[in-house]
Amino acid sequence: LYTEGGGETEFKDKGHTDYKLALTYALNNDMNLYGSFSTGYIPNAISGGNVLDPNELDAYEIGFKSYLADGSVRLNVALYRSEYDGLSYTVFEQQNNTILSRQETGGSLTSQGMEVELLWQPTDNLTINSGLVIDDTELDEYALTESRFFEGPFNEEGGYYPVRVGNSWFADGDPDRPVATPTYILDGEEASYSPGYIINLDVMYRLDMGSFGALIPGMTVYHQDDFKTMNEGFAFAEQDSYTTVDLRASWETPIDKLVVKAYLNNATDELYKVSQNVFSNGRIMADYGRQRHWGLRVGYNF
Repeated sequence: LYTEGGGETEFKDKGHTDYKLALTYALNNDMNLYGSFSTGYIPNAISGGNVLDPNELDAYEIGFKSYLADGSVRLNVALYRSEYDGLSYTVFEQQNNTILSRQETGGSLTSQGMEVELLWQPTDNLTINSGLVIDDTELDEYALTESRFFEGPFNEEGGYYPVRVGNSWFADGDPDRPVATPTYILDGEEASYSPGYIINLDVMYRLDMGSFGALIPGMTVYHQDDFKTMNEGFAFAEQDSYTTVDLRASWETPIDKLVVKAYLNNATDELYKVSQNVFSNGRIMADYGRQRHWGLRVGYNF
């Protein structure tokens, strides 16, 4: 229960019931078809005196799971569509010598696409594991107000730049020309962190060395399409497509249950963003994926 001003504004979450319906049909012992529909819900929240909309989700999925080639191949395919509503975003506000944050309701988005998973063991020693994701995620009706920069986007209709002074906005910074807080209308735009596709391939081979145990070299290749780190189309918020390569080799020693593993991750030392945001009067921060690193692990299974 949320009460403001001695009862002038009251809010009480009335609760929500979620459900899931799933059907599976076995075509034979090696393949089945399935479909599901489910809902999700995060209750209203209170932020800075605002009552936010609840986060709601309707999720649809159809696909099949199969074992092929006498069990040497496992192939799973799924088509999905997820509809989100009531999504929020962070607003940063300067208060004296510090920065405070609060949440605002932004709008909705739809994510749809396909996932493919393939596990293939052509021989007893060789294992190939791969995956593919094709994704289309768009903001449906989504708007957010500018809260991080001193200057907003150019107002085409009014022919001015909104400039923030304190927490108020003025045309070209003129204190005699107050204007509304600039707003980004992002309807139909690609959502942040939504690459169009992702591909991964993992290969490993077991080499029997007799009395010296076994050596299992392996390699993982991961490739991701370009994406935005923020919903707004800022130039600095773009991440180009990239590929990482991880190498490894495990030695199953002659000593029972003793394994030694050497690894080299991000062998090409690829530089890529994993998160980014703007706050505190325009300061831009980004986190990057781990750079090339290697190590040696020794494990004993008791």
